[in-house]
Amino acid sequence: MPDFSRARTPTAYTKSALSMQCKQQALDCLQRLVDLEDKRVLNKTRLHNTTIQKYLLFSQLLRLLDTKLQIDPSGSNKLIFLQICQLFTHFFTVEFLCLPSFIFRKWHQKLLYIKCTPENAEVVFYSGHLHCNRQFLFEKRRDAVEGLKLQLMIQQQLNEREVIIDLELADLEVITRGYLARKKTRELRDEENTALGLNTKGLLLALGRVKPAPKETKVDLPTDMCELKTNLADILEYLKSNYFVVEKDDDEEEQMKPSNAFSEHTESIFETLVSVGLAVAPEVDLLSLVPVKVIVRSTSKSSHTTIFDLRSYLLAAVAIAHALSAFGSTTFKRNNLLFVGRPKSGRSSWSEALAHFLRATLVRVDKKSFVRKPISRQKICQKILQFIREDAYAVVEFNNLEIFKTTSRSRKTVTKKTIRSLLTSLTANPFVQVIGISTTDDLDPVVLKMFNSLIYFNQLDNFERFDMITSTLAQRLTGGTLPDPPTRTVRTEKMTKNMNCGEIIEKVDATFVQK
Repeated sequence: MPDFSRARTPTAYTKSALSMQCKQQALDCLQRLVDLEDKRVLNKTRLHNTTIQKYLLFSQLLRLLDTKLQIDPSGSNKLIFLQICQLFTHFFTVEFLCLPSFIFRKWHQKLLYIKCTPENAEVVFYSGHLHCNRQFLFEKRRDAVEGLKLQLMIQQQLNEREVIIDLELADLEVITRGYLARKKTRELRDEENTALGLNTKGLLLALGRVKPAPKETKVDLPTDMCELKTNLADILEYLKSNYFVVEKDDDEEEQMKPSNAFSEHTESIFETLVSVGLAVAPEVDLLSLVPVKVIVRSTSKSSHTTIFDLRSYLLAAVAIAHALSAFGSTTFKRNNLLFVGRPKSGRSSWSEALAHFLRATLVRVDKKSFVRKPISRQKICQKILQFIREDAYAVVEFNNLEIFKTTSRSRKTVTKKTIRSLLTSLTANPFVQVIGISTTDDLDPVVLKMFNSLIYFNQLDNFERFDMITSTLAQRLTGGTLPDPPTRTVRTEKMTKNMNCGEIIEKVDATFVQK
């Protein structure tokens, strides 16, 4: 095989050769996966090792297919990639997460070599693989929310009085010639250290730079042409039969042309939910959040606890299945999650970031959602269920579920009955992703069985806390609200030793940020 790494500009020949190379390697991985599927392993140790080997092969296969899709952005390549993603999600939730923890310690070195350890996994799936119509609806609804916010801001400004702002005068300093020389020398040394990244300001500037986004291949795959296969053997047979078939790129204008299908009735319901404070246009980016390690446990009795990277878990267990539902040919059931942790531990931020990544509408329901609203409680529930049924792609977040804990002595209020009824209806709906938020897992067994997985947000370790402090300072420095960056962060790390994510951000803003 010739070496194409030195080619500066890829030609049609190099693209074809690289595509065939990726196809051949993907076929080898897929053949090994099919061989492992055909083996009937009765020994438990061999079964665990086989599961890890399948996880390694799936990770390598997804990277190869993603590379092939970037080289040849055609509909057939995207269809194969989505089929493998669907099978990987099923394997990940059914087999991989059921492994005991000592298996991960045994295979840690091998998993670390390809960046697939549970604590620091990298899942190749991004927003470019989503359905084009969902991206169009996301942009349309975000513009609608911005318009409503602008109207509200104008009304508030008209009702307020004029405020006179007194400008602060700069204090005069008496400086000597020697002090001025030392000051200039110190400034030059700080500028050099900042350029080299040897001080805190240089680190914050490096973190605040815009990182290059992954190359997204926006290939419009019509819903009626998307037929996802159900097993690996069928995909392998299809690839072998079409091995020498060259995928033809569709017309570029047709690829970049978005699918602008929407319903006026659905959008009117969305605006109603926005006006009562239930529907939200997500703004938190999933890739910009500081990665944290969480404990994942299934609600089944025979489940094992696993320490996993939260971002990779959400991509593998939730995002892929939810994104494939937009193509209309998947039958994979949603993995409803329950986030358990202390207040201000970042639970709502991660649910909003997941909805933003999926380009889905986020509906937030809590015990204050039905109090002092312009429409009745029953009407709000009807609007939510109607929007979920017509949109068939939303993410619903239920906050304050600790009201259903077993030790609660409160009587059955109307709000609890309404939330329980709404939660029961939505968890049984296959077209919605439900995320619950609670401070404890000691909930009513009936409510707890509505969720498939429990995710525990623990206290941050030293590395995660340092990343949280520096990333917050970098964002404030980029936004222009940090006039004087700190020279060190040791004192801040000591003060935030027992704090959560939200408390750390509030402490950093109160200490350094100019208001």
